[in-house]
Amino acid sequence: MKKVRFSQEQMVKILREADQAPVSEVAKRHGISDVTIYAWRKRFGQLEPVDVKRLRHLEQENAKLKKLVAERDLEIELMREVAAKKCVGAPVRRRQVVYLRQGGLSVRRPCALMSVARSSLRYQSQLTRRDAPAVAVMHELAAQYPRYDYRRIQVFPARRGHVMGTVRAHRLWRLHGLQLPRKRPRRHVATGRPRPLPATGANQVWAYDFLFDAYANGQQLKCLTEIDE
Repeated sequence: MKKVRFSQEQMVKILREADQAPVSEVAKRHGISDVTIYAWRKRFGQLEPVDVKRLRHLEQENAKLKKLVAERDLEIELMREVAAKKCVGAPVRRRQVVYLRQGGLSVRRPCALMSVARSSLRYQSQLTRRDAPAVAVMHELAAQYPRYDYRRIQVFPARRGHVMGTVRAHRLWRLHGLQLPRKRPRRHVATGRPRPLPATGANQVWAYDFLFDAYANGQQLKCLTEIDE
């Protein structure tokens, strides 16, 4: 950034001197050119040094107000996004504070909005570390017994030293997505459709189907069979 030799108040003072004396003499006295004085006169006109100081103060206040309005608009927009989600529990609120900080807000304001202590932002839960061994066992058992629910799986970790209650077992089961696979609904034969007429002669209705079998060595065999009804 280019360094300014004269402040705005000094420029106006030189202009007022130029109103009382010749421009060339005032320019020579301050070590500037006549063109500079004319450019200052076009910029400041008949302003006094006090007016320039007051104008600069108003510009600073205006800049502060613009900054406050922009921060408030940003805060309102981010809070609309946060309010659309359900914030229940301290961990969820801490994640929302991190989200608001990534949006451009400071630390203090999001903590006040979400009712979160700033000292708790760096808190690391010990629950995940404590549940890691039991979760590993539950993953292994869920893969071994895919049709077992958490009530039946709960017995096996206790035999390996991971004793847990029903509530904890259900929490870990749901948290890590160890739910039972949904059974596919059986296809029902549509009884309302008209049945085809039976064949009355040769080469009228042919039926085919696949048959599966295996050789003695275990190799699979697949056959396409056809029949004239």
